[in-house]
Amino acid sequence: MNDKSHINDTISASEQRKREMERESQKGLNIAHTLAVAAGVLVCIVFLITSIVVSYAVSENTHRTVKTQAREINKQIVFNYEQYIQSIIQMANYMQYKSLNYDFIDNNQELRDLFVGSAESRSDVFSLVLVDGAGNTKLGSSQGHQNPKAIREALWFQAALANQEVYHFFSPTNTQQSFYWSPGFIISHSFRYSEGGVEKFGVLLVEMNHDKLELLKELTNLGPRGHILFLDDQDRLVYASVPTNEAYIKETFRRAVAEDFGSYSWTIDGRKVEVNINILPFTRWRIVTSYDVGPAGQLSGQIGILLGIILLGAVITAIIVGLAISKRISKPIDALRAGMDEIAAGSKRRHIEIHGQREIVSLANTFNSMMEENDRLTATLLEEQKQKRRTAMTALQNQINPHFLYNTLDSVVWLAEKHKSESVIKMVTALAKFFRIGISRGRSVIGVSEELAHVRHYLEIQEIRYLDRISYAFEVDPEVEKYHMIKLLLQPIVENAINHGLSDEPVHIIIRARLEHELLVFSVENSGYGITEDRICEIMQKVKDPSTKEGVGLKNIYQRITLLYGERADLSIESELDEYTRVILRIPCRVEADA
Repeated sequence: MNDKSHINDTISASEQRKREMERESQKGLNIAHTLAVAAGVLVCIVFLITSIVVSYAVSENTHRTVKTQAREINKQIVFNYEQYIQSIIQMANYMQYKSLNYDFIDNNQELRDLFVGSAESRSDVFSLVLVDGAGNTKLGSSQGHQNPKAIREALWFQAALANQEVYHFFSPTNTQQSFYWSPGFIISHSFRYSEGGVEKFGVLLVEMNHDKLELLKELTNLGPRGHILFLDDQDRLVYASVPTNEAYIKETFRRAVAEDFGSYSWTIDGRKVEVNINILPFTRWRIVTSYDVGPAGQLSGQIGILLGIILLGAVITAIIVGLAISKRISKPIDALRAGMDEIAAGSKRRHIEIHGQREIVSLANTFNSMMEENDRLTATLLEEQKQKRRTAMTALQNQINPHFLYNTLDSVVWLAEKHKSESVIKMVTALAKFFRIGISRGRSVIGVSEELAHVRHYLEIQEIRYLDRISYAFEVDPEVEKYHMIKLLLQPIVENAINHGLSDEPVHIIIRARLEHELLVFSVENSGYGITEDRICEIMQKVKDPSTKEGVGLKNIYQRITLLYGERADLSIESELDEYTRVILRIPCRVEADA
């Protein structure tokens, strides 16, 4: 293949790549659509983040507001019921005060009127009864009778006498000795009265219904399923503001029993509730208020719908604005692309005029400069290809040295005639491996281990040829063997080391390889007379001077490494008279290999 046909192949390959790039460019979105999509995506991301933050903030604020509202309502409920309990206690205290001014014998009718009037003045009082210390009924607001023995065994009676300072509250479930089986609750307290001028102690029993409790319930708004529970000191249900057969009432009761007191956020039967548990003053009972917030997630769903509508509007707006802006940007880009396509199609046009954004104008000017540089490079391409082919030819000549091959074959014939079959086999095997690596299936870059093996086979051949007048050693860092290098760099250096080191005395060759600051460093050292510094300078000047024709071996190596590796590659010589001469080769580390 001549240079001109190689250039044509290069141009054809370039055109093929252009067509492939053009097909790839048709697959994606154009700039206008890309900018519009990018604007929409950016708005979505920003809005999504903002929505999450706003939704979280609104949710937290709403939750705090609901909890605060539930606590305030709970305070008001507890206050109302506390006032109610106090009103009952005040009634009992008033009756105690009035009773001490009357004598049970002398003023029996007045005392009876006091009991009946107090009971009738309140709709929530079911009955008022006074019993003496022996359990005998002394007065009552309604007709009724209980066995004195049963009264003495009643919890409300025993508690009132045992602790005369406090009022005792009982639910219908923890006492069987009320007078009229009130559906509400029972209050008992020690009661002093005068009989025949003697002050005696008895027990005042107040039986209450739920009328006032129901009335107070209506004064509060706890939501559709909001409710109030009273639990006695044994965790038994005293009162419920709604029917107790409802499942959510049972669940509230079950959870409240497991807690002491405090504020809780629960989800019951799919609805969020704020529950507060407090001690009802004077009673040792607990009051449970359940504030119905609403279906779980209802507020979040409403916020989500609102944010979704806003997001949709924002995305549509962003796309419209993005299309308008992108059209203004893409118009000069499309003009630049059209000019590039025209030039790529073979037009003689070499300059594109673009008006628009500064960046696009700058890009057009850069393209124009590139085209001028491309024309200049095209003019020198042929000469460069010729130089590369000359370098490749030189490398091929160095690879196959006919004198080395002839001498080796002569040595094989001589050894065969001497019937030294073992040496023949060793030399022919080494020669075959030497040329196999040298050819290396056309590759120009091989592994460092292959290059060292190539040198080793060469030295095996020379060791047999010169009848053991040559000895050698390898000092190789194993780390270097994972890298690659230009082939046939070390063998010419070793050949020079043998040719210039071999004399009347045997020559010893040392090949070293190591890593140094991301460089592969090879050295080939021979024993011998050595050379002076002046001679080293003279040799290196000829090696690095492209105009000289001397020093073909080292010059060829230096040109090849600088052509591929650039300024980081280097070749140098060290020597000490009557000791050694050492050629040092430095090239950058390279992991990948040529195909």
